[in-house]
Amino acid sequence: MLDDKINIRNYLKESILSKGLTQKKVSLETGISEGQLSKFFSSGQEISFSMVLDLVQLLAPEKEIELMTSYVMNITRKKNQRIALEYAHVKRIHDLSRHLIEKGLIDQNEEVREWSQIYHWQFQAKQTDYNEREFLSELKKFKAHSTEMEALLMILEMYSFFYNKNLEIANYYIEGIKEKISEISDPFIYKAFMVRLDEAVSHIALKFKDNVELARQASERILVSRMGPTFDSTAYFILGISYMMESYERAYEYLNHCLSINEDIERFNVADNIKENISILQFWWGKEVDYLNPFIKILIGEAKTQIKLDKEQQAYVLLFEGIKEKNCVKLLLSMHLFLENNDVFRARLPKIELLKIDSFESSILKEVIV
Repeated sequence: MLDDKINIRNYLKESILSKGLTQKKVSLETGISEGQLSKFFSSGQEISFSMVLDLVQLLAPEKEIELMTSYVMNITRKKNQRIALEYAHVKRIHDLSRHLIEKGLIDQNEEVREWSQIYHWQFQAKQTDYNEREFLSELKKFKAHSTEMEALLMILEMYSFFYNKNLEIANYYIEGIKEKISEISDPFIYKAFMVRLDEAVSHIALKFKDNVELARQASERILVSRMGPTFDSTAYFILGISYMMESYERAYEYLNHCLSINEDIERFNVADNIKENISILQFWWGKEVDYLNPFIKILIGEAKTQIKLDKEQQAYVLLFEGIKEKNCVKLLLSMHLFLENNDVFRARLPKIELLKIDSFESSILKEVIV
């Protein structure tokens, strides 16, 4: 249930006093002028959304969602209403999103209505099994009337290819989106759109480009942004996978952190997937496997294949069978399936094992893959 009863100004004033700060010190910490702070605290006037968020993140970060939700419920400036839509969306505050969309769809301001329509569509698209063509067709119905809207539509178009594993096309969009985002003046919209982009960049850099450093940089930017647990989950997952062949301890630490986040926010399907990835990591490094589901039992040889496996799972089964049997053909098939799945990074796993095998067959294959 949404709560608009908290007086954010009084709460933040008390936080300033309890922390032994002054408005001058807060001004220096946030970059908000003392005049703007006075306008917000003393006159009760509405300042920019980004300024209020900066104040909350400095003075009461543990109460951010509660305070910002209360604040958003009472805003009147049209620009702040538009920015609030993005805030509620990226922070996954679904009740607030619904409230803002319903309010915006009947607003007299055309721009607010247009933005509300886009966020309403995004909300529906997540619950609809669109294929790529249908998604793009629906998206084309929206026309950009501002730089911010153009950037958002470009991001959504890129994501239609990303979610359908057309990573080459998704990657093609990235530089153009970055250039468009660089034209955005509002600090929060800029940061939120960059985090949306970095979420895709981290995956594409690791899987499609096999560029570990670029993937880690994008993940670190996501964490610095403090945009919420679902984005943090992506960042820790990519960091964990990126260390899979490099360091068991670091990979396990990051993946375990990702697991904790998803269990805390009750995304149990995602948590199960993370557990599966941790088990694969443990099996690869010869550690005791903690989590056994039907697929992992097949992987470690405790069960026969009685379930339908996706391409990635098939590649892993061939990988570990190839390692156990020193079977070059199975390792080569594993590499092929990873590559067919647009996963150049994981294709390195069977390649590493192929290069270890000393046989006539492997010597021929080595000339092909090196």
